[in-house]
Amino acid sequence: RTGRPADLRLALSQAAHSWYIMAFHLPYLPALVVRVAKIHRALSIRWRPHKETIKREATPASITADDFAHGLELYRANVFQRLRNPLQKRTDTPVQIIVPTMDHYITSSLLDGLDAWSSLAWRRDVEAGHWIIHTHPAEVAKWVGQVIDFVENGTEAEELARCRMPSNQSVAPKP
Repeated sequence: RTGRPADLRLALSQAAHSWYIMAFHLPYLPALVVRVAKIHRALSIRWRPHKETIKREATPASITADDFAHGLELYRANVFQRLRNPLQKRTDTPVQIIVPTMDHYITSSLLDGLDAWSSLAWRRDVEAGHWIIHTHPAEVAKWVGQVIDFVENGTEAEELARCRMPSNQSVAPKP
């Protein structure tokens, strides 16, 4: 951000947490992972005894190989291109930043300053990991609902108002 040693330390810390992005760009390895996952899934379904009695839960482990492959394509299409040619774009669309503070991949500091890119932003720091949408679905749905209510009818819930970023304190909803 500024070239200061503290910023360099944060950048290196995030790079260490984002090791997987480099792995996603290796030739053959990601495709091999997808193939092995598909084979494993096919075999486990075929050979699992009493498979009809086992309830499949919505957990990170239930993400399919196809989901992984699609996500991989998104990383490959966007990450290095944006690092080489960053864009400075602002939005007037309200943005809610939900920060899982126990995320092993995305550090909280990576999300610092995102409010500068939006005319209206809220930030929620939540004690949760990377898969917050799976571990806290009711809370995430409630938070999203609060932003939708604000956008649709201008009513900002008290809880949402407490999360408004300081640089956005005086912004009112558009009619």
